[in-house]
Amino acid sequence: MYRKSRVVTFFGKGVLIEKDGEDSEYVYIILEGRVDIIKYKALINTNLLFANLAPGEVFGDTAIQRKIEDPLKFLRKDHSLMKTASERTQLMCIERNEFVCALF
Repeated sequence: MYRKSRVVTFFGKGVLIEKDGEDSEYVYIILEGRVDIIKYKALINTNLLFANLAPGEVFGDTAIQRKIEDPLKFLRKDHSLMKTASERTQLMCIERNEFVCALF
């Protein structure tokens, strides 16, 4: 039976796409727009921009890989990165199971 495992989704400017520590179900490919990778630093009470990803770039894959390699280490690790749309953004969302099958 065919399951739709890839979805194209739009996110408006400033919308939170994913927060590390959440159970990521997707790997994302940026089709258009840009995505900010932001880390909150409690010590200085501010968000720091780590990266601004462009069309063609991929994110979400490392969280899934960490879960495969060592699920307990993943649960203990501090994940405070947020991914937000820095402008209207179109993403291809690929389900975790399809991504994992492609790795092995």
